[in-house]
Amino acid sequence: MRSGQAAINPMVLLELIFGTRDRAGMETVQEYLRGVTNLAIAGQTWDITGELGFSLRRAGLVTAIPDLTIAASAIEHGATLLHADADFDRIAESSDLQVESYVAA
Repeated sequence: MRSGQAAINPMVLLELIFGTRDRAGMETVQEYLRGVTNLAIAGQTWDITGELGFSLRRAGLVTAIPDLTIAASAIEHGATLLHADADFDRIAESSDLQVESYVAA
């Protein structure tokens, strides 16, 4: 992935859509993100998700599968994950995930 390039994956898109209040909001989200690079979730992403979840659980950190998948996708593509979710900071502490955290913002 190029430096400074924004990207999302299908799991992020789903979370954004599920957070909308109505069809107009859903369509707005889809329209805004139409031109953003999409990081496909494929076989290798699922392999990384499984390995990540396994190792984090052994370290005492139980994480939701959507968050694991988002983190795995970022790791796979060498992307820095921008977020406002403390779970990603905890994942980063115990993995190769690179984050830019806006939790305190």
